[in-house]
Amino acid sequence: MLAEVATELGARIQRGQRVTELTGLEDHVRVGTVTAEGDEHWMTSAYVVGCDGEQSTVRRVAGFELSGDAATRKMLRADVAGIEIPNRRFERHAHGLATAFRWPDGSTRVMVHVYGTSPEEYSNEPEYAEVAAAWAKVTGEDIRDGTPSWLNAFDDARWQVTEYRRGRVLLAGDAAHVQMPVGGQALNLGLQDAAELGGRLLERLTTRAGDEALDEYHRERAAVGSRTLTNIRAQALLLLGGPEVNPLRNLFTELMGFDSVQGHFARMISGKRVPEVPTRKVQKTISSVDRSFEMGRLNNKTALVTGASRGIGRATAMRLSEEGALVAVHYATNEAAARETVSSIEKNGGRAFPVRAELGASGDVHELFLGLEQGLKERTGDTTIDVVVNNAGETTPAGLAPEDVTPEQFDRLFAVNAKAPYFIVQRALNNLSDGGRVINISSGLTRFANPEQVAYSMSKGAIEQISLHFARHLASRRITVNTVAPGITNNGSEIFETPEIVEQMAQLSAFKRVGEAVDVADVVTFLASDEARWITGAFIDASGGTLLG
Repeated sequence: MLAEVATELGARIQRGQRVTELTGLEDHVRVGTVTAEGDEHWMTSAYVVGCDGEQSTVRRVAGFELSGDAATRKMLRADVAGIEIPNRRFERHAHGLATAFRWPDGSTRVMVHVYGTSPEEYSNEPEYAEVAAAWAKVTGEDIRDGTPSWLNAFDDARWQVTEYRRGRVLLAGDAAHVQMPVGGQALNLGLQDAAELGGRLLERLTTRAGDEALDEYHRERAAVGSRTLTNIRAQALLLLGGPEVNPLRNLFTELMGFDSVQGHFARMISGKRVPEVPTRKVQKTISSVDRSFEMGRLNNKTALVTGASRGIGRATAMRLSEEGALVAVHYATNEAAARETVSSIEKNGGRAFPVRAELGASGDVHELFLGLEQGLKERTGDTTIDVVVNNAGETTPAGLAPEDVTPEQFDRLFAVNAKAPYFIVQRALNNLSDGGRVINISSGLTRFANPEQVAYSMSKGAIEQISLHFARHLASRRITVNTVAPGITNNGSEIFETPEIVEQMAQLSAFKRVGEAVDVADVVTFLASDEARWITGAFIDASGGTLLG
């Protein structure tokens, strides 16, 4: 079916040829092939994508390197006719693990692993005698008189290429990563590699986009691949480990009683939330193919939102997660509210984790990044951050005249609203991906006079300067830095429970209503997306027209 679709779209399929040589030139790749009869051929292509499996010829010929772990365990498989043994599913015995199930044709699939054996003890292509001997050792059953129609072995080796792209040669699927075949994850991972790369190649070849359309392919897919290989390794330990793993199995059995844990692992194994293709609007040309993807704009991305336990921060964390980002939900003191935000995100199918730090206190940024990096490492395998939203802030107490502001209050406002964001951005430079996003939340009060908030407005004006100057400083890395300035926004405080006051505040807006946290969160989410890549150093008025006068 795939071949028919490819042919209809103009692809030319050539079978019976093996790649022998790749020569990458400035604007194309020359591919040498040989047929079974020894006839040699040369083809040229703008790009070459190796999707040729674990033993990838393209990977080898193009000089890609693998990094990972060699196999420590092996499982033997065979389809056998002429044997009568009971069906069983991952049945554990004193000496190993055994599975058997009867096919409709009467033959039986057997799978067996002997505890304590190393992969080197078996042939690369197992003999039936090896399978029968292993089966007898584990189960005590004699299947030597059976007739095998298929023999196979797999191990728990874990390898991944160090780069998914070398010039005009790219890898996808098992050519890019070698893993134990459990849970169908290799198929999921390969299809998602192909979908991600297909969209990027489409953009590169049918628009004026340069190679930057392909630059992010390695970073995005390598992170997903690494995470998948890690969870497969964990599954291999649980599946093939001996009795010493039983305490861990018992713990997992207990954890699987929780719906949230089941949902988390289901999403992890399916790859539903992690490796999907970002939506890309590609201008069609005569030769382009219409392919649309209804997927999150921030899949594979990670985000930090400060002050995310309530108000605009909470709404922003929710929206970023809805677009596919893994969100670090920062809080200062209200752990319960932060965990409730995380729980809400997870119930909606997203991923998040809480991280604590009291901004404005000594060591605040260090504490924040310790928790952030630990949380990212546990969930993604590295500490890369793609989106930083500086939202946490403090305001001047209502009704406080400017002449009554104390030096301590002034210092506190600047410590939380200006100093902390500055050093968060500074510290994040080690983690921010090229093409990342920094979004600083300011206030419409920097453009709207309110004497009771003069000190607060000064501190928010400082954060606008952070955006302006860091935007220039980070432009070479394609990192955008922007300011969003909300107006009067319902953050859940008591004042918004009084209809008369809300009505008065609404009159300040051009739309005659008070803003909701999600109104601002949608603006932030847009700035975090690829669609906002051409906006940097900007002051975005998100006040609902309050600043129009």
